[in-house]
Amino acid sequence: MFLLARGDDRALLRNPSSCPDVHPATMPPLPPIAALLFTLACAPEPPAPRSRDHNALWARRVWLHEPQDDAAIEALVTTLRARGVTRLYPFLGPPDPTGRPGWRDGGTLRPVDPAVAATNLRRLAERAPELGVHPWTGGVYERDIDLNDGPRLQRWMDEVLALPIEGVQLNVEPMPEQPAYLELLRAWKARLGDRTLSVAAYPPPTPLHPFPDVHWSLAFIREVCLIADELAVMAYDTALAEPQPYTALVAEWTRALATLPPPEEGGCLIWIGVPAYEDDVGWHRPDAETLAAGITGVNRALDEAWPAHVRGVALYASWTLDAEEWATYDADWRRRSPVSAPLIDEAAAPPAGRR
Repeated sequence: MFLLARGDDRALLRNPSSCPDVHPATMPPLPPIAALLFTLACAPEPPAPRSRDHNALWARRVWLHEPQDDAAIEALVTTLRARGVTRLYPFLGPPDPTGRPGWRDGGTLRPVDPAVAATNLRRLAERAPELGVHPWTGGVYERDIDLNDGPRLQRWMDEVLALPIEGVQLNVEPMPEQPAYLELLRAWKARLGDRTLSVAAYPPPTPLHPFPDVHWSLAFIREVCLIADELAVMAYDTALAEPQPYTALVAEWTRALATLPPPEEGGCLIWIGVPAYEDDVGWHRPDAETLAAGITGVNRALDEAWPAHVRGVALYASWTLDAEEWATYDADWRRRSPVSAPLIDEAAAPPAGRR
C-alpha cells in the first residue's frame, strides 16, 4: 500500500505533523488509496482520558489542633494517596478577636496552638510534598468575619500566614455577593503571593433554593475565580427531596462551572464538592443529596466534556465518610474496585470536640 501512494503521501505517513491545516472537504480530489492514507495519518486523536485521582477532602481539626506522631502522619498520607486525594483542607477554624483561629467548644473558641499546627504541617509537607494542604479557615459572616473590621482581618491573616502553609482555603458562610468580599480575597492573595488561595465557593441559585446569601451567580463566581487560584464549589444544600433532581442539578452546575476561565487565562482550578453527611435539615435531605447522586451528576457533565481545569471532586467530609461511601466513591467516581485502606481519621489522635 505504501508503494502505491504518491511521494507526498509517503512523506505524510513518515511525518504526520505535515498534515495540511485544512478540512478534507476543501482539498483537491485524491486517489482512493491516498485519501485513505490521509485519513489514517491526519485524523485527530481522541482526547486522553482525564485522571480521576486529583480529588480534595475537607478534614477534621485533629490534623492541625492535636499533636500527631509520625505514624499518624504516615498513615494519613498513605491513605490519601491510595484514595486519589491531592488536596486536603484540614479544619483550622474561625478567628477570635485577636485574629487567632480556633474551634468552638460550646460557646468558647479554643485557639489553635501554632506550634502544634506548624509541626503537623511540616511533617505533612516532608512526607507528601505533592499534597496541597490548605488549612480551612473563615467562619460565620458578621460573627467571625466582619468585612468592615480591617484590623481584625489583618490580625487573622497574620496568624494564619505565620504557619508554614503552602496555601489556605477561605470558607465564610453565609456570604452574599458583594465587592467587599472580593476585596478580602484580593488582600489574601496579595499576602499569599505564589502560595495557593483556595475558596469554598457557592453554586448558582435554584428556583427551590434561591437564597442569595448561600448562592452566587455565575458572573460572581467568575470574579472569584479570577482572584483565587482554586475553587471547591459546594454543590449541595439544595433542599431537593429526591436524588434524581439533585443529580440533574449537579450536572447542570458542573457544566456551568466548566465554562469558568482556566489558570492560563487568568482563572482557576475547580473541584466540585459532593456531600457525604447525614444532617437532616431543611436545606439538606440526606436521602436525596447522597454521595452517589452527586457523583453521578458530575460524571454526567464531565463525560460530555471535561476541560483540564476541572480537576475532580471535593468530598465533604473526612469525619462523615464511612467505608460504604468510600467504596461508592471508588466505584462511581474513580471507576475502580474499592481500595483497601483505613478511614482517613482512624490513626489520628482523638479530637477534644466535634471536629
